[in-house]
Amino acid sequence: MSSASNPIQILDSLNDPRLAPYCNLRNQPRGNLTGMDGQSTFIAEGRLVVDRLLESDYEIESLLLQAGSQQSLLDGIPNHIPVYSLPGDEIRSLVGFDFHRGVMACGYRKRLSSIEEFSERHVIPKVAVAMLGVTELENVGSILRSAAAFGIHAVLVDQLTADVYSRRVIRVSMATVFQHSFFQFDDVESQLRRLANDASFRIIATALGTDSIPINDFVHRDQPTILMVGNEAQGLSERVKKIATDRLTIPMMPGTDSLNVGVATAIFMHELTRQKS
Repeated sequence: MSSASNPIQILDSLNDPRLAPYCNLRNQPRGNLTGMDGQSTFIAEGRLVVDRLLESDYEIESLLLQAGSQQSLLDGIPNHIPVYSLPGDEIRSLVGFDFHRGVMACGYRKRLSSIEEFSERHVIPKVAVAMLGVTELENVGSILRSAAAFGIHAVLVDQLTADVYSRRVIRVSMATVFQHSFFQFDDVESQLRRLANDASFRIIATALGTDSIPINDFVHRDQPTILMVGNEAQGLSERVKKIATDRLTIPMMPGTDSLNVGVATAIFMHELTRQKS
């Protein structure tokens, strides 16, 4: 809770150094990556997203509230978090739109863990999802939201996939990004082979083609599984698909080329978690 020992700090200038993490957001969709203390940060916007950030185990650098609306927003803000206030027109000039709905927060990014840390976890997840070259922010956010809905919280990403802490991903995910554990590939092909061969993961490639099994015909054995989804235009590379232990597809009516990667991934995740349960 905010208190007299930690009052709202009323600001009147965008040049105030305390606002540095929030500045120029219209030109920086990922947010300003460095906070006041030099640590990597992200920006969360909107009451629901900020509330879920406050409920998470993420550290928070500060909150920024729109003047006149703060009294209804103070519950649940710990005393140690600085709370700043700006007039509404000044906040709009930072963001460009009213996505913030009167409240924004700057949080500290967690380090993306290694693939080795994923395979050595004490509790191996039954199903994990790997995004390889998924570059559209909306699709990344949608996949994270669907993954949370189906109880999948281990998310693997390569270096081509969009930033999971970008402002739009956080918004589209409805803050479910804060529920996930993220692991990053250094060398996708070699690390996938090790997961398949040494750690005995079932590696599923989502792919169109006559050699792919319809998801409704797939029999899911009692084995930890990684569902791989690829780039919106090119999909998964042939080299990656060759590493997969299984190739799956979604049956569709004739004349339909494919589904959006976010929609398709949700269907795959639903079927895999349904079988696992």
